[in-house]
Amino acid sequence: MTDPPPPIRAFLDANDLFSAAIGGGVARIWDLPNVSLVTSTYALTEAHNNLALAVAALEFDDQCLARLNDLASRTEITLHDPARPPSDAHALSDPDDVAILHGAIDSDCRYLITGDKKCFGPFFGKSLGGVTILRPAEFIQTVQASR
Repeated sequence: MTDPPPPIRAFLDANDLFSAAIGGGVARIWDLPNVSLVTSTYALTEAHNNLALAVAALEFDDQCLARLNDLASRTEITLHDPARPPSDAHALSDPDDVAILHGAIDSDCRYLITGDKKCFGPFFGKSLGGVTILRPAEFIQTVQASR
């Protein structure tokens, strides 16, 4: 009998957590079989803070914060090391996104899922530090095609 393949480890950027919490289609990622979702305290805090501001501005209701908490409970959350120096090897335009990339690399993820076109756009479909960067829809298609 053959052992099942190990789960695909995928790191979620803050914008994906935010989008899923407000009811976006990215939430389908949590329903994919054989996928282990990971994020960092850094990304989760950013998503929570941005969502709390949007709720306070009456753009969204409190249910979105509850949804974010539910999604976080089904996600492996790694610690963010703010003292970790940025790597010169990853020429990203925003230092915050360097931290996201390092979170994916440090947690042994195969994919970084992000909708951040500004910083990661030139790298969609490419690998940085051994992590392939994909948009949420592309990740869903990749996982479904591998079954």
